[in-house]
Amino acid sequence: SSSEGEKGLLTGELRDQAGSAGSDWFAFDVARMGSATEEQRAAYLARLQDAVEAVYANKEDSMMRLRISDIHRMALTVIACGTDPDGNPINLIHDTVWNSNSCWGDPGDQGINGYIWALLTIDAKNYQEPEGAEWTREKLVSELLSRQLADGGFGLIKTDPSDVDLTSMVLTALA
Repeated sequence: SSSEGEKGLLTGELRDQAGSAGSDWFAFDVARMGSATEEQRAAYLARLQDAVEAVYANKEDSMMRLRISDIHRMALTVIACGTDPDGNPINLIHDTVWNSNSCWGDPGDQGINGYIWALLTIDAKNYQEPEGAEWTREKLVSELLSRQLADGGFGLIKTDPSDVDLTSMVLTALA
């Protein structure tokens, strides 16, 4: 029955793999659709917090394994599940957007995706940029627009041809 399937949302292996792309995007989707209960979201968030703490516990290794957009995905999943990712001692908004240069590096190090996901993340809850932020909305928008190609589209890096997926992602972030 459908109630049996719903009992399985954000549980078991899916919950145990919190922090991975497949689990996080599924959690993001079902939380945004309102399909997960408060208890299921809380249980997923607890596992996701464990995953984020593990990322920060071995940050050097994590920086080799993960891209900054992976951390943005985790932040967006936290937001979708009904909590703020700007907690103590780990503040994902501060570390991956406002002051990413100091914490994770230039978001553009992974190509245009880093700027796209940074902008999507801060606009997910209309976060206000703090005084002295290394990155602002204006700077992120400026970086995105500076990468527009002659045909109007966007590629991963300035020397790549336009890509429909990346172009649509940029337009979504700018919207």
